[in-house]
Amino acid sequence: MSEQIPFKPYARLLTMIGDQLIKNECVAVMELVKNAYDADASWCRVAFENLGENGVVTAKSRIIIEDDGCGMSSETIKEAWMAPASPQKKLNGEERRTSKKKRIIQGEKGIGRFALLKLGSKITVVTREEGNPEEQKLILDFSDFGDEFTKKGGIPQKTYLADLTGTLSSLPAKEIVSGTVPGVYPVLKRGSSGTKIIVESLRRPFWQEEALKQISIETSYLQPVFSEATGGKGRKDDDFRVVVTQNGNEIGSQQKAIAHLQTLLEDRAVLKVRNGWFDAGANTFSFSLNGRDEVKTFDSLRSYSPKHFSSKEGKGSRYPTCGSFAFEFSAFDLRVDSEDKNTSKYSLDDDDKKLVKNHRIYLYRDGIRVYPYGNPDDDWLQIDILRGTSQASAFLSNDQVVGWVGITHDGNPLLKDKTSREGLVSEGTAVEDFIETIRMFLKYLRREPFTKYRIGVEKRREQRAIRDKKVDASVAALLRHADKTGDKTVAMLAKTIQLGADKERRVFQSRIEMMEDLSAVGLSVETASHDLMLMASRANESFDRLTVLSSSGDKRCEGCYAEIQKMRGELSFIEHRMKDIQSLFRSSKQRMHAVNVKEVFDKVARIYARAYKSAKIDLAVDGDMFPLSVKCTDAILMQTFINLLDNSLYWLTVNESSPAERKVRVFIDGTRKVFLFADNGPGIPAENREYVFQAFFSTKDQGRGLGLYIARQLLNRCDFSIDFAKKNDQLLEGASFIVDFNPSEEQK
Repeated sequence: MSEQIPFKPYARLLTMIGDQLIKNECVAVMELVKNAYDADASWCRVAFENLGENGVVTAKSRIIIEDDGCGMSSETIKEAWMAPASPQKKLNGEERRTSKKKRIIQGEKGIGRFALLKLGSKITVVTREEGNPEEQKLILDFSDFGDEFTKKGGIPQKTYLADLTGTLSSLPAKEIVSGTVPGVYPVLKRGSSGTKIIVESLRRPFWQEEALKQISIETSYLQPVFSEATGGKGRKDDDFRVVVTQNGNEIGSQQKAIAHLQTLLEDRAVLKVRNGWFDAGANTFSFSLNGRDEVKTFDSLRSYSPKHFSSKEGKGSRYPTCGSFAFEFSAFDLRVDSEDKNTSKYSLDDDDKKLVKNHRIYLYRDGIRVYPYGNPDDDWLQIDILRGTSQASAFLSNDQVVGWVGITHDGNPLLKDKTSREGLVSEGTAVEDFIETIRMFLKYLRREPFTKYRIGVEKRREQRAIRDKKVDASVAALLRHADKTGDKTVAMLAKTIQLGADKERRVFQSRIEMMEDLSAVGLSVETASHDLMLMASRANESFDRLTVLSSSGDKRCEGCYAEIQKMRGELSFIEHRMKDIQSLFRSSKQRMHAVNVKEVFDKVARIYARAYKSAKIDLAVDGDMFPLSVKCTDAILMQTFINLLDNSLYWLTVNESSPAERKVRVFIDGTRKVFLFADNGPGIPAENREYVFQAFFSTKDQGRGLGLYIARQLLNRCDFSIDFAKKNDQLLEGASFIVDFNPSEEQK
């Protein structure tokens, strides 16, 4: 004989599920706030009432969660609210959007109400649908039961889930009526619908100020606050406000902190990645980096994750299965030292650093936060773990990157929320692929743009050390100390250090002079080599044709003569080009003599003619009626002009934001004895102007940082100078320089 028997769960199943699914009271409150969001509410108030001193819970203490949402009917309470894990929406085939505000519904498993049991044992729900003159009142009083429903009135007993009942009443609307909520500014206005949940017999013995502030913070970051420009992919819904109050007073608003964080993200972040989008169809990352639009293919970043996206058999490669997602990141430099604080626009004070470190990379689904991702103590991307083991240099530290990643229910169906609503379910490879794809991009940020930034910082520090002569200053301080204290040993050591430093400085200066003499050779030969090789190739072709004609027995010399003449012209071109740069070689330095500035510049312009034509740069030279002749050498002027032309060639071609019409303008002023040079490129940022004429400073990708330094040093040998052109001498909007050939009074 057989029979059909039903499941008969004990009531303690509720607390077992609640304890496992709801991590803490803060998460419980957030679940109830999300329910208000799903109810199309424009606001939700979380009120802690009748708390004692220092937040001690008393017999009268209670928590009220109320909203102005759509409310519930008695039928909804019976068939859905009192039926956990209700499949009602799936059975009815309802769209996953709210009826009024068209929000993506966050709750789908129907167990968020278990959060109430985490807060207290007596629950009263008052709710009213719009247009209904009555409100529904549901009372669930479990205060006489033990924590796990195994006792009632202190007496052990079996309590089944079916034994737990609530009292539902339909009453004339009294609680949910039009009006305002007291103690809140700006005022919260209530309409004729909404829900009010009152939790009494609180389980927690105290609710101290820190815990309430944390809830206020968590509710503030329920929706993205980092950017409004999400391109529709997870856009923030501004029509939802959450307020937390204690004994009738609003807990300090987070708006000031949020506003300050937003300012830091825009003004103090070294790297600003905005409008990011990983397209799973095209397998590309499109984004704006510090204002410049870029696109990176997945394959171009694959080297940052060589193993994860290989096929299971180890042959070939594969692509992520997680779907497309949006992202934005802001990377900060937390290592700005005291010397940089006065000069770096990226410097942060202690309060700024604390604010930055309180945030991580948040995850949002359809514009609502997935917890606990983004909390300071959560390392969901496992960056700190990887940095602490084998990849310290691969990532920016977890506390110096603030940002968000946005996914959707429709676009990322394999990225599912855990039942606890804390994190994502690891199902298949989707979650692992999602995390690894984000890490790939973060590795790229660390290895490429952030590394270039740090190289620039170190170069500026080196320049400061050279400029400030710190060794000399330190030695002088030691000598003063020795003289004051009479310490002869310190004095002797200080003098020894000074002698050694002077010797090293002389060697350094000697090497610098040698680099000054040689550096422009490489630049000029590199630019001229293409033309030289082209002409040499043509000359060889002429030789080949001449050989054929000569060996064919053809007595007509006209063809041979024409080829010989053509070859002679091509070789003459090579000879002249080599003569143009020959004076740069150290072995052929000339004595100073009267040099025509325009003639030397024309010579250098011929070296760059082909490169400028290829880059479509319009070079124009003008001047007044008086020729400019200076006592110098051709080599010094050529070095100067080569560096100016080479820099303009680089910045007018490497910069994507350069104007369509690229220009270089030169004006030779014989009356004032100055040479003006300008381009319409990006110009020189104000923070770099004091460094560009110093050795080894460069913002080029592969820059040596010697060009303008060399130009200044060589001109100084002749008592000439090069500097930034003043406003009335600027020929174009970009970089603008003036070479002054007027000797100083001392030289005169």
